[in-house]
Amino acid sequence: MAGCGWLLIVAVIAMPGLILSDGPLTAYMAVVGGVIGFLWARRRLYR
Repeated sequence: MAGCGWLLIVAVIAMPGLILSDGPLTAYMAVVGGVIGFLWARRRLYR
């Protein structure tokens, strides 16, 4: 369940890069989203 939410967070944060079809921006946003999603999921798991 946490993995599904994590993918959703990554997709939403990477969306501007996908809309602009900007490869580097998409990659950067996906990494940022991945980190945020990972921290969120980890907090949810350990609660």
